[in-house]
Amino acid sequence: MARWLIVAAALLGASGVAIGAVGAHALPVRWEGQGLSAAEMQRESERLDTAVNYQLIHAIALVAIGVLAVHCPSIEIHLAGMGMVAGVVLFSGFLISHAIWRFPIFLNVVPYGGSLLILSWIALAFGAIRFRSK
Repeated sequence: MARWLIVAAALLGASGVAIGAVGAHALPVRWEGQGLSAAEMQRESERLDTAVNYQLIHAIALVAIGVLAVHCPSIEIHLAGMGMVAGVVLFSGFLISHAIWRFPIFLNVVPYGGSLLILSWIALAFGAIRFRSK
């Protein structure tokens, strides 16, 4: 399980950097071609920045959780890792999808991803509380 969390973290990190680059260079041209106003383009750019930032922060956290899962395995630690992966997909993934394809329904999923990220951090806290060093 721990290895897969680190693999997921690495993939989230790599894709976060790539999406950030696309967002900085290609998406503004796309948005301009779609006729978005400057204010709308700014709002989409901010959403994309938020998505990429959350994705990269949680990729780092997942590396730590993967290492932690090796040294102090518990159900809470595993739930935190799986929840973070799912939360990033829902939160960042749907913000990014909205920025690219502009389907408003995508924004409806984002709060569920954010809630899952919060619950994952809480699960991590419980895992740390329950951990007893040997």
